[in-house]
Amino acid sequence: MASRFLKPLNLKGSLSKQAPPSEKAASLDDTERDERGYRVLKGKDRFDVTVGAFLSDKTNDEGRKRSTRIAYLEGIRGILGLQTLIWIFLRIFAPATVTDRDLDGKYPAVFTENQRSYEIVRKVLSPLLFDGSLQMTMFIILSGRVILQTFVERREAIALAGPAFRRPFRMVIPSAIALALVSVVAVLDGFKHAPYLSETLKNQIAQPPKIWGSTLEYFNSMITFFFAPEQIKTSRAVAFIPPAGISWYLEVVFQQVYVLIIYAFTLPYTIFRYKNLGSIAMILITAWVGKWSWYTLTGLVIAEYSVVYKQILPAKGLPIDRKGKKHVPVWLFPTLFTLLGIFFKYLWISILPEKRDAELVAHVNGNTGKLNHNFNSTKYAYPRYDDWLLSMGILMLIEISGKARGFLSWKPFVHLGRLSFSIALISGTIMLSLGSLIFHHLSSNLGWSINTIVGVEFLILIPLCLVSAEIFSRVVDDASLFIAKVLFNFARN
Repeated sequence: MASRFLKPLNLKGSLSKQAPPSEKAASLDDTERDERGYRVLKGKDRFDVTVGAFLSDKTNDEGRKRSTRIAYLEGIRGILGLQTLIWIFLRIFAPATVTDRDLDGKYPAVFTENQRSYEIVRKVLSPLLFDGSLQMTMFIILSGRVILQTFVERREAIALAGPAFRRPFRMVIPSAIALALVSVVAVLDGFKHAPYLSETLKNQIAQPPKIWGSTLEYFNSMITFFFAPEQIKTSRAVAFIPPAGISWYLEVVFQQVYVLIIYAFTLPYTIFRYKNLGSIAMILITAWVGKWSWYTLTGLVIAEYSVVYKQILPAKGLPIDRKGKKHVPVWLFPTLFTLLGIFFKYLWISILPEKRDAELVAHVNGNTGKLNHNFNSTKYAYPRYDDWLLSMGILMLIEISGKARGFLSWKPFVHLGRLSFSIALISGTIMLSLGSLIFHHLSSNLGWSINTIVGVEFLILIPLCLVSAEIFSRVVDDASLFIAKVLFNFARN
């Protein structure tokens, strides 16, 4: 048994070549598989190491095409992308519907005094639909859920090497082009009317980005954008992509793949009991110290349990005693997570907004060794318990619900998932440039009311941003995926 854990990873082949005898037998054609094509563990194998491949199809070993991505996960990404698009629009043109704090952290923000009618929208709809924080959290956890999906299925070394190699090309190229587009718009005075928009709405986030002072400043900003040890909302690159201060989550998604690879490597070689204990311990520890790996490890653990163990869940539910006679429904814990998340979201946004950062105290401060008092959430992005509880609960409920997965696999949702990255990169630029021009004309020249202008802007800008994201996705995003795959193949030959 001990030798099974000590054998090194064969980088030229598959982890399945080191499988124990029971798993070698499972490679035969008569292996029982679930409706997804995953191997079903039997007998003692359910509690043993899980070195053998769970999917026989080798198609995705060198990287997934868009057509082979898991549909319902792309559907989740699509809904998040649409929510992000609406949030960006509201944050620029109707900020009081989504927040009561300004970009510099001022509470209550001045714009809330001028947009009292929007307060009910913020308190009723914003906590779950477009508060910004929840959407970024879901994106981060979802990245942990999908980035190593092929490795979880195949247990192949190449499925770890691939994401590590391709990630910089896949993310840096679109981000660099997005920053260059903002620069071009700024040089051409495309943000000419943004100060008028900002002053009229008393909204700091509508201020135009400050143009680069030099090429070196642009280059250094790109480097720190992806490799800074902390997610700084006010960093040069994050503040440059409109609306300022939201693109920090791309740093997390980029960096965390390298954290996940280390932990993912241990999963096939760990028996069920210690996999449970280790996963819970890692999530709790990273949560306590306030690291983003808390979120991405959660996503990876969901992926592991979905592929390896979901198909062997007892029909009666989860056993809660040693004899296996008492059970609780599988949906119970995800539902509790979801309800707790909903409760805290409404507590901090609708009931006690002035105390919204109070939950950040419940982490350790690495500098003092005490609780995390006086954290500057205006400058730094920080993981939150309410977002994690709600995201965790929703994702787990989706994993165990066939109807939910079927609904999320609807083609329009899946297609929106393709656009989500592009939406985050370029929508704010379009809205702040063209949107401010339209706002100035309708307000200054025609004297329309703010509410009417916001409605017109919504009807114009949302479809335009979707079309633009489609173009950017096909021209830039697809090109980055292609380049990343070509370079990975080149490096191996």
